[in-house]
Amino acid sequence: MLANKLTSVAPILLRGCSYHSPATAVAFSRAIQTSGHEIAASNSSTKSTHEHGVQIPTINSAGQLPSTTQRPLFIDRQWFSTQPITSQDHACKNLSIEEFDNAYKYLYEQHNHPRGPWVKVLQSAQHILSGQKSPRVLVIASGPGEPAATLAQNFESAEIVSAHMTAKCIEWANERFQKLGLTNVTSKLVSDMHILDFENGSFDLVISGYGLANHPKPQAALDEVHRVLRPGGSFLTYVWEQLPADPGSDIILRHACVGPNPFKSEGGRDTVGKFHCPVRTKKAMALSKPHLLENLVEKAKLSIIEVTRDEYPLKLGNSKEQAFKALALPIENELRELKASNHYHPSDAAEAFEDIVNEGFMVKQCDNHLEVPYNVYKYVVARRGHEDGD
Repeated sequence: MLANKLTSVAPILLRGCSYHSPATAVAFSRAIQTSGHEIAASNSSTKSTHEHGVQIPTINSAGQLPSTTQRPLFIDRQWFSTQPITSQDHACKNLSIEEFDNAYKYLYEQHNHPRGPWVKVLQSAQHILSGQKSPRVLVIASGPGEPAATLAQNFESAEIVSAHMTAKCIEWANERFQKLGLTNVTSKLVSDMHILDFENGSFDLVISGYGLANHPKPQAALDEVHRVLRPGGSFLTYVWEQLPADPGSDIILRHACVGPNPFKSEGGRDTVGKFHCPVRTKKAMALSKPHLLENLVEKAKLSIIEVTRDEYPLKLGNSKEQAFKALALPIENELRELKASNHYHPSDAAEAFEDIVNEGFMVKQCDNHLEVPYNVYKYVVARRGHEDGD
């Protein structure tokens, strides 16, 4: 059934479940082993991480470790316990908000991978905020509070603002801040990424992560970043360039809507009889086209300073039930819409998921978990220049 409903997917070479050597396809920022540290090298700078430790020191241009007097960066590592896959059944009928929330938080924490974006944000912030006594930092679409919390841990004199559009994420972020005993970070509920309730030029550093790609008006969001940045302030952002399992969400949505019924597809929308299947609204790859993000950033009157790329794996969960929810996160609202309209076919959604797992193309089934390797993201550092009227 999967072959009949999947029109085309570009071939992607996936590694095995163990994450060892990097793929040559993303040689823009490579990792080499030096003195027990994993060094990510780019054309303009060299960074380091320690895969199992908590210290993330910055490596200078000569490839040397910092002196012992320099304060190392700290990232709160969280390693997940793994259990064997315990069930072959799928909880596709259960579309509870709680289960999707748990899947989201499980995936979210994995962005602290040693080669993930949170480490890069820390390294960039150390360079950008060096020498500033009381910098102000804004993290937009911070989710459950990262990388805002990690920045607050490392820059005690800084004022960190963690902004998000949902009260649920604000609550999660506050719980994280309280658990870590942080007093220099506050949460801010905003109506939208392009409507920020802050004064002009009020931040030294603004950070926006993967949420930018899901915004329907990314240019407006970037224009707002320019507005709240002080002259000379910096902007950090990262978007997905390659997600091998992303087409899986579309496959599941089509099966969930169409089921065993005949259908037609017009204008990119499936129709079963007179019912029009919902169209996916969250698209993590929306800014993945070459130079698209850079062009939007420059159009917002921000100068590109550095562009690098890296990759890291994403575990979907240690059970197929959890993995289904993780893979279906981008279409959570559409699945719930189908169920509410009595057009949801859970058995067909489960079959589509089984095909994806058994094929081993988008998702790798390991000994004790399901994993998507080879996820490539682009990391951009930009700066707001001094303009007339500043």
